Amino acid sequence: MGNNNTTPDYSSRIAAAIAKAPELQSVKEKIQRDGQFKHRIMESLALSFTGSKDSEPDLLLDWVVGKKLGDREKHLNERNKMGYFILYLPLACYCLYPKYGDTLHLVDESGALTTVQTKNTNLHSTDEPHPVSSSFVVLRFYPHGYGGRSYSEKYLWEPMAAIQQKLTFPSRYAPSWGNIFSSFARADVLSKVMEAKHHKFLDSTPHIFVGLVSVSPEAQGMGACSKLMRGINKIADDLGWACYLEEGGDRRKAIYERYGYQVVSGPHTLNHRDESYDGLNMMMRPAKK
Repeated sequence: MGNNNTTPDYSSRIAAAIAKAPELQSVKEKIQRDGQFKHRIMESLALSFTGSKDSEPDLLLDWVVGKKLGDREKHLNERNKMGYFILYLPLACYCLYPKYGDTLHLVDESGALTTVQTKNTNLHSTDEPHPVSSSFVVLRFYPHGYGGRSYSEKYLWEPMAAIQQKLTFPSRYAPSWGNIFSSFARADVLSKVMEAKHHKFLDSTPHIFVGLVSVSPEAQGMGACSKLMRGINKIADDLGWACYLEEGGDRRKAIYERYGYQVVSGPHTLNHRDESYDGLNMMMRPAKK
């Protein structure tokens, strides 16, 4: 008799659920094979999360970057470079390495990936305005819950991503190593809290982890975030899974609450030496049966 104790493959089921959200398109393979597109994704992530004099930063990344670079206008160049460097790790560990990870990009009515023009040239090879990706989400699908991760995911992917980033990182976009090392210490504090809470709430529950929600500054206030979040909800409802994310700050918490997310833990205080942040929340949208 054959052995039926095989682990089911969820790829087709997840792909079918993604198809229920036609406003979103998978770009995982494009990121993996197209270096220029990968850079455009990373540039958009950095600009979205590090903020500027006209746009608010992600407050969790802001704490990781550190108060030394707190003046967004004065240190924008270095902050953008820090965001580019730091955010590759979650992109790799949530999307590029795992079988059930993806980046879903907002598309227009014709099915084309949406872009916006940015005047920020800190992460660009010329000083001219140029197009960047407008909006996308980085998702990690956990069919067996957070506790079902492989050994490689638990212990190897993050070091692999850090090594890959160091080997392939464009030198002209490199932040100072002093800023990198201090930010990694704060990132370690943050990741330990996130890890413990993720285990606590969704250790064996199938769910979608909303790892990164990126809306370029030029696309903010135009409904892009709403389209992304509604698209994620369609996918989750088709799968019958919960959604889970981590965020910092009342503004983002209020945004996610509009789409059915509830705070399940927090606010938590993060401390590293003389720098602290007290706005970390874990939020969950229950599964729709």
